[in-house]
Amino acid sequence: SDDSLRKPHVRSFATTRLRGATSGRRNCLVGRSPMKLLHTSPATLNLLLISATLLCFLLSLCTGSADVSVGKGVADALHHATSMESLIVMELRLPRALLALFIGGTLGMAGAALQGMLRNPLAEPGIIGVSNGAALGAVVMFYFGFASLGWFLLPLGGLLGACVAVLCL
Repeated sequence: SDDSLRKPHVRSFATTRLRGATSGRRNCLVGRSPMKLLHTSPATLNLLLISATLLCFLLSLCTGSADVSVGKGVADALHHATSMESLIVMELRLPRALLALFIGGTLGMAGAALQGMLRNPLAEPGIIGVSNGAALGAVVMFYFGFASLGWFLLPLGGLLGACVAVLCL
C-alpha cells in the first residue's frame, strides 16, 4: 500500500517549539515587565543608572591624548594656579564631559516626550518629519549662500526647518 512507501514523520525542534508556544502555553517573556525579569525595583535600577552615568563622566575626564592627573588639575584650578594640568582639565575635558552629559540627557528627554506624545515606544524624529525639515533648512541656507555670512546661520537654518516641520503638523 501507499502508507508503507511514505517516510515516517519526524518532528523537528522548531516545529515542536512552535507547537508548544501556540498550544495555549504562554511564552515566559510575553507580558512581563523588564523590572520583574531583572528582579530589581525601579529605585535600584535608577541608582545603578545614575552610578554608571557618573562613572562614565569621571572616566571621560581621565580620557585624552595627554597623560594628565585630573586631581592635580582640579586642585590647581581651585587654588587659582595656572598649570598645564588645570588648563587641559578645566578648558578641554570638563566642558567636553559636561556637554556630553547635558546633550545626552536632553536628547533622551526629547525622545521620551516624542514617544509619549505619539504613544509609540518606537517613535523617532523621522516619523513626523523633524529630521527632513532640519535638512531642508540647512540646504536652503547653503543654496542661497546665507551660510557664508556667519557660522551660526547653518545650524539656525536647521533649527528653523525642524520647527517649521513640527508646526506643520
